[in-house]
Amino acid sequence: MKAARRCLDTICEALLEKASYVAKDVVMSLNYIRVRDHGPLVIEGEIPILDAEGNRFQCGNRKSKVALCRCGQTSQRPFCDGRHREIAFSAEERAATSD
Repeated sequence: MKAARRCLDTICEALLEKASYVAKDVVMSLNYIRVRDHGPLVIEGEIPILDAEGNRFQCGNRKSKVALCRCGQTSQRPFCDGRHREIAFSAEERAATSD
């Protein structure tokens, strides 16, 4: 079982490293959170948003995308209302690369 898991991990790593057309489609089809420069966290996909007690936030007519505030100035917590533009919120985090 461990050998099969290692094999699967190796195959997945190879696909992602080569960033082939097929691998990009597979990766982009998953649920994920995108960090926007100077803006919100954008959740793409069907990921439930829960409060501290485990209650699910209602996201209205959300299709597959919702933005969560990072600047702390929104009037619709935890959701973004665009106020980051008014206050010139600045943040440009980048993930570590494996160079």
